[in-house]
Amino acid sequence: SPKEYVISLRIKSSKELLMNEKNQVQDVAFMVGYSDVYHFSKLFKKKTGYTPTEYKREHRKQIQ
Repeated sequence: SPKEYVISLRIKSSKELLMNEKNQVQDVAFMVGYSDVYHFSKLFKKKTGYTPTEYKREHRKQIQ
């Protein structure tokens, strides 16, 4: 559906933004169009299996 497509684009963009350690989770949520950080985090976990913070931490381990 169009809604799911938009969500998938937002999650993809947020993954890229989370790779930059300077970006905070709440800032990333706003950058991709979510005003509610809790909703963003819940949706991110549903789609990726990680919370945004976990994803950021795991990615940091991979690039070191």
